Amino acid sequence: MKVNRFIVVLFTIVSILHFFPTSAEALTPEWAPANGYREKTRHIYFPQYNIYYDLKKDMYIYEKDGVWFIIKSVPEKIKHENLKTSAQVQLYLINDMPFTENAIHKSKYNYLVRHDEKSQPKTNRSLKRQQKDIKKNE
Repeated sequence: MKVNRFIVVLFTIVSILHFFPTSAEALTPEWAPANGYREKTRHIYFPQYNIYYDLKKDMYIYEKDGVWFIIKSVPEKIKHENLKTSAQVQLYLINDMPFTENAIHKSKYNYLVRHDEKSQPKTNRSLKRQQKDIKKNE
C-alpha cells in the first residue's frame, strides 16, 4: 500500500515538473526568438553593441576595456535600448564562449551596424576639412 502511494506521488510530481515551464523558459526576453528557433539557436549576437545573449543560460556576454563579462542582468550600455528592434544574429555555437569568435562575428555582421553611427567620425573629419578650406580661402 505504501509503495503504491509512493509511486502515485512520484508520478504526480514528475508530471507536474514536465508540464510546467522552467524558470529559464518563463524569463526569456520578449525579443528572443520563438520556441522552435530556440532549439536550433544557442546565442543571439547584437552587432550594433557587440553583445551576446546566451538563450540556454539566460546570460549576457559583453566586452569592456578588453575584458569579457558574463552577467545575468542587462548590461548598462544597452539598458535603455530596444533590443526587439535592434539587429540580431542567431548563432548556433557548441561552446559557452561565443566571444572566442568575436573577431569573425564583428567582420561578418559588420553590415548590420547602423551606418549613420559608423560613418559619423568620417563625416566629422570631412566637415573639419571643409571648414579649414573655407578659412584658407577667406
